[in-house]
Amino acid sequence: VEDHMGWHEQGDGKLYLGFHLDPLYHVHWNNLVAPIRYQVTATEGVTLEVLTGEGPKVESDVDRDPREFLVDVAGVEGRLHKMNLVSTSLLTLDNQLFIVPNTKIWGDVIKNVTAQKTRRVDMVFGISYSDDIPKAESILEDILNLHEKVLDKPEPMVRLHTLGESSVDFVVRPWVKVDDYWDVYWDVTRAVKLRFDEAGVSIPFPQRDVHIYNEDNLASAIE
Repeated sequence: VEDHMGWHEQGDGKLYLGFHLDPLYHVHWNNLVAPIRYQVTATEGVTLEVLTGEGPKVESDVDRDPREFLVDVAGVEGRLHKMNLVSTSLLTLDNQLFIVPNTKIWGDVIKNVTAQKTRRVDMVFGISYSDDIPKAESILEDILNLHEKVLDKPEPMVRLHTLGESSVDFVVRPWVKVDDYWDVYWDVTRAVKLRFDEAGVSIPFPQRDVHIYNEDNLASAIE
């Protein structure tokens, strides 16, 4: 039961009846079920109009079908397919069906990947120690500024992050709408490779020097 406008303090308002699927989805699902018949009774000393009827379906921004969410539960990432008292079925993005016991769900960490409207895309790009850092930084910033799906606020970030064993690494962190996450990730990755190639900025890869010795010559040298 949800109280709206503080009916118990102000004398009027509304009561909503429904149920939640917290903490798995953290949504109010009462606008997705048939109206519930209810009766309101008053305690002594409180005047209320006693009603028997059908509760209205509540429409609000937080009301979303749990099947829309991409969740990570007990090591399985997918969307809700079915749910009962014993288990929860999750459908992965590549169309595999996982049946997870509810005991694992309630006793484990639950990650809701798409609960928020925006997400940050975290990427790392490395350049050679001999490359021009300001030049590479300018290219990365330009790629983000030109992409139509990268949000202006929060402002995208490009920073020199670490000096690795074989590369100077930048972190690139644009903010996007949830539905645009992978489009931006793939587009930016492709654009970085093309723009770095055009500008002569190298992307290092692991290399190993192998020294081959002739055993006979080595033995002669030792003798």
